[in-house]
Amino acid sequence: LVDEWLVEVGGLPVPEPESSPTDESLSAGDATELFLQRAQRLAPDIVSAGAASLCPRPTIVRICRLVQGLPLGVELAASWVRLLSCQEIADELKQNLDFLRSSASDVPERHQSLRAVFDYSWALLDDSDRELLRRLSIFAGAFDRPAAAAVAGANVQSLAKVVDYSLLQRRISGAPVGPRYEFLENLRHFALEKLRTANDELDLVSERFSHYYLDYLASRLEDLRGERQRAAVQEIALEIANIRAAWRLAIEAGDFQILATAQESLAMFYYMRSWFAEGEANFALASGQLAGEQFAYSTVDAEGEILLARLKAWQGWFSYLRGRIVEGRQLLRSGVDAMRRHGATFALAGTLPYLAVATSAAGDNVVAEQLANEAHQIGRQAGNHDIQAVAANVLSQICYLQGDYDRARQFGQESLALLRQNGNTWSMAFSLTNLGRACFAATDYEQAGVYYREAIAIRQALGDSRGNALGLLYLGDTAESEGELASARQAYQQSLVIFRDIGSRSGAAQALIRLGRLNEIEEQIVQARRAYLEALELAQEGQAVRLQLDALQGLAQTAARQMPAMTLFAARLVAGHRASGDASRIAAGNLIAQICAETGSDVVQALSAEEAAGRLDEVSGEFLSSMPINTHGSL
Repeated sequence: LVDEWLVEVGGLPVPEPESSPTDESLSAGDATELFLQRAQRLAPDIVSAGAASLCPRPTIVRICRLVQGLPLGVELAASWVRLLSCQEIADELKQNLDFLRSSASDVPERHQSLRAVFDYSWALLDDSDRELLRRLSIFAGAFDRPAAAAVAGANVQSLAKVVDYSLLQRRISGAPVGPRYEFLENLRHFALEKLRTANDELDLVSERFSHYYLDYLASRLEDLRGERQRAAVQEIALEIANIRAAWRLAIEAGDFQILATAQESLAMFYYMRSWFAEGEANFALASGQLAGEQFAYSTVDAEGEILLARLKAWQGWFSYLRGRIVEGRQLLRSGVDAMRRHGATFALAGTLPYLAVATSAAGDNVVAEQLANEAHQIGRQAGNHDIQAVAANVLSQICYLQGDYDRARQFGQESLALLRQNGNTWSMAFSLTNLGRACFAATDYEQAGVYYREAIAIRQALGDSRGNALGLLYLGDTAESEGELASARQAYQQSLVIFRDIGSRSGAAQALIRLGRLNEIEEQIVQARRAYLEALELAQEGQAVRLQLDALQGLAQTAARQMPAMTLFAARLVAGHRASGDASRIAAGNLIAQICAETGSDVVQALSAEEAAGRLDEVSGEFLSSMPINTHGSL
């Protein structure tokens, strides 16, 4: 009609899940209030008990979000409180559309369940509308018009029609994103059920969908390495729900060719955003499927083996970033070995720096330097600035750990100059951090702070949580060295929170060791031990040898008076271990001299490197078992 006005009616508002709602924060007129009203009529004792009851407020919010605030969905969900806890209701909602059903006799049949509502509306559509909705249901998140056209064959008119029917929602996001479309999630599941009954159509739409989004992902690779980096990260983040679904559909279909084109972009995105758990899971899924197919069909070709090697290497890197150093190193080594066998030079050069980092963390800086040098040489000879710059950054880190601060600065400057040419700001943050550490070693704390703050600003702009946490650690070091202990503690604690949030054991151990050291300085010995103990436990679990040694030395420092014999042996171990950093080795030597002087005994030597390596876990275990302090107390 010419004079018709369309008013979009959505669900009731629902609080954000992270708001941790209380009784007071559930606002009038939202979906949670409707749920409470209906539930209290049926089971007042259960619901009124509050957060300690079978219906805690955060779970009510989750239920309302699962039905997207639809009043009918909220009422149907609330009707189950007489029989189920709210957690059980939420679990059922995630997996069963038919769960939302009412047996009330005074409710029209088409309103007795969400399925009945959807069935009634579906029957009113013509065949072309039903086909379009079936095909659009493959989208796991919001989508734009070009995607709808490529995947479902939609045009402006057909999209407008289903939007007018309120079967699809149109959201205006503003420039540069533009309008996007999305289903109510329950309706999407209903339409997806219809799609899954049409096998040929399902295969066609699944292939179109996975190719569209994985091609989209692959096309962003150069942007992720260059001046459009921040925009590319934001674009991928906007589409990540569909990209996840596309990745999994391609794996299920055995479409490894499209996975090969997209794997590096996806890995870089996960790395840049610190989404390590998801990265590890998705690359493990892909590598496991590919390895299974090769085994089942005895099809081992060079191209497939190289792809498998790259998938395993990324899986290994994310395992390392989560603190499982040995597992990560093994997967990276497996990938590198396969790349060598097949002469995949550039894939090899791109992976060697990551293996070098994991090898260094395991305590072998000599081999780590060899690996990074190999990548650096390949990149330089081929004129590949990306590979050369990454390798130079890793060499800078290794040189710093070896106490060669001049070379650490040189490699940091080399990588920064190369990356400025490409406009790769994210990788530049590594260079800036490495230069900051070189300045820190030269006691130029002011310049170190300048480098660290610039790196942190880059990390925060890109949403890189791990990089931000590392920057805070190093910024805390400069504050501590300048005697600003309150600022140092704040930086270390912020860093610890981030590392715990992203599941980085090695990162959390680094922050805890620093907090332990700070507590020692302030003579808070119990708190220092607590921090060192938790750091030692995390480092030993992940077999992060250097951090394990640092934490062990910190513990020994706090226990010298109470357990001199045990402490002396630990100090001898740290002093003799090849992986010990300079600071821990020097501190261990001083502690040996102190204990021997206090006990009136002759000064003893450090353990041999072989004995130190062989007894590290044993001595760590003795400290963990002999100091039964609550490791999760306040720091």
